[in-house]
Amino acid sequence: MRVIKRKGNIEEFDMEKIETSIVNSAQDASSELTQGDVKVLLAQVKKRLEGLTKDNRTTSTYEIRGLVYHVLKDLGFTKAIKSYMGLK
Repeated sequence: MRVIKRKGNIEEFDMEKIETSIVNSAQDASSELTQGDVKVLLAQVKKRLEGLTKDNRTTSTYEIRGLVYHVLKDLGFTKAIKSYMGLK
């Protein structure tokens, strides 16, 4: 899967970047995630991204950010949302 980055360059999608971002956001919000939490969150992100990018459609960091926001919200990880979205 390919991702259009903020500066316009195109890169291959890297799930590890999403994992790092989610874990760091939770830590910043004083909300530790278990390994199981991370596994469930990443599985949902992957599932939704596959639906979004079927037929080799390229996505953007903006779309991925929104998708991760909705996964965090839908699964009840609301403490991490503000940090993930860069809000105070």
